[in-house]
Amino acid sequence: MQRGDISGDLVPRFVLVFEHLVGVVPGSLSMAAYLSWVRTKRWKRAVNEFEVNDALAKQMWHVTWHLHHQLEVVTFLHPDAVEPISNWIDVQDLPVHRVWYSDPNKLARKIATMPDLAAIFDPDPKHVLTFGRKGRIINPAQPDILRAW
Repeated sequence: MQRGDISGDLVPRFVLVFEHLVGVVPGSLSMAAYLSWVRTKRWKRAVNEFEVNDALAKQMWHVTWHLHHQLEVVTFLHPDAVEPISNWIDVQDLPVHRVWYSDPNKLARKIATMPDLAAIFDPDPKHVLTFGRKGRIINPAQPDILRAW
């Protein structure tokens, strides 16, 4: 809103991949448990193996509060994992607007229809060229979104 007028501008948004970026699996024992829950399609148990990435959480609050960007979380696990991830994010009190599922290749094709999308942050180096100029490979241990942006 400027001088009493409502703006029609799109709010820029960042999309963060949930697996191993927003949520990280602590230690090898938990990784084995996580993989067993994924194999048996127990999404709630698999999601509960994750811990919040504290360094990223700080960056998320900074981006939403100071830069006024919207944050969304995408998962590549399974469509049934969206609800448990959304509940997990609510419990962790993270500033996420929406959680949704996509396949990396489908998301790459859909980018052209998302004019408000500023960047997609993914920890998987295999996706380095998947999302084109909007894709950013980010280190989960040092997730400085502003530097990557």
